[in-house]
Amino acid sequence: FNVGSGFNRTVYSIIQQSDDKLVIGGGITNEIVRLNSDGTNDNSFKSYSNFYSGYFNNRNNIKFDFQSNGKMIVVGQFTSYNNQSFNRIIRFNTDGSIDDSFDIGTGFNNAVYDIKVLANDDIVLSGSFASYNDTLSDGIIILNSDGNIKNVNSYNINTGFSLEIQSNGKIISVGNSHVLRFNQDLTIDTSFSNIDSAANNTINQVEKLSDDKLILIGGFTTFRNISYNCMVKLNSDGTIDDTFNIGTGFSQRPNEINIQSDDSIIVSMFNSSQTYKSEEIDSIFKIDKDGNKIETTHTIVSEDIVPVVFDSENVIVSSLSDSTFTHTLDSKTQSLISIESSNISLKGIHTDYK
Repeated sequence: FNVGSGFNRTVYSIIQQSDDKLVIGGGITNEIVRLNSDGTNDNSFKSYSNFYSGYFNNRNNIKFDFQSNGKMIVVGQFTSYNNQSFNRIIRFNTDGSIDDSFDIGTGFNNAVYDIKVLANDDIVLSGSFASYNDTLSDGIIILNSDGNIKNVNSYNINTGFSLEIQSNGKIISVGNSHVLRFNQDLTIDTSFSNIDSAANNTINQVEKLSDDKLILIGGFTTFRNISYNCMVKLNSDGTIDDTFNIGTGFSQRPNEINIQSDDSIIVSMFNSSQTYKSEEIDSIFKIDKDGNKIETTHTIVSEDIVPVVFDSENVIVSSLSDSTFTHTLDSKTQSLISIESSNISLKGIHTDYK
């Protein structure tokens, strides 16, 4: 896996295509690029350096997803691309050219933080927006596959940071402190244990397990007035799963989680000087579906590691600071490197070194 000298600035978002190519977004010179599966640059993919108001200063500010035809939808805080107006959403053809047939009108009036493309190619989006193409929809909306509005939301959620789609097609939204489940017409699903102020601080991410149970992380220390430091597990109906034992929880909120095929959870932290269940932890570590820490062969220590795309075998990782991976990686040798352990296989992007 060879990218030569790597990137000249920080990578914030990565998504893996079905052909194993990687689409990269961030503060790099060309703000969206595509790599071949071996790490070399895919020269067939058109890329520019003309996002405006991109604010690539945290992972929520640019997200991708693919439709069944291979076209890629990008959302974020940008207001233009390649000197054309695109308010916070754009669709690219498979070669990276702009798809002008995707009809967004005036686009979003504020940031889009998450995107999920449904099996029928409809698009669910959440963020801090209040309208799309001059039509009111608070914090969440569903678009048809061509970019036109399908369903709007009239329920006041303020900001939606993260989305998940359960196997029954119901839509989970989390945000400032809420956990809500919507039907696909964007009415509230009253069979779910919805709550507007579930947590005492922000809920940043929701991920689904194979049984439709949900893992939530954020800056909260209580959830429904019960002590849960930065992580909680919900049953599929939104009630708390109290069999998930996190003990004292985290000393600082995790930066990112991802669910593996065996329902284990890979967790990345903002830095390495943190604890889980009062035990010092690495910047990336793994817990099982019951909350127990899984021991791994290698120690991974770095500041501000952001794993941003996963599959059953690989974790694609980017780092936000100028520190180095230790114990497993040679420091400052190249920007994109690959390591393996007995329990976690990692492809690491450390973007601050040329």
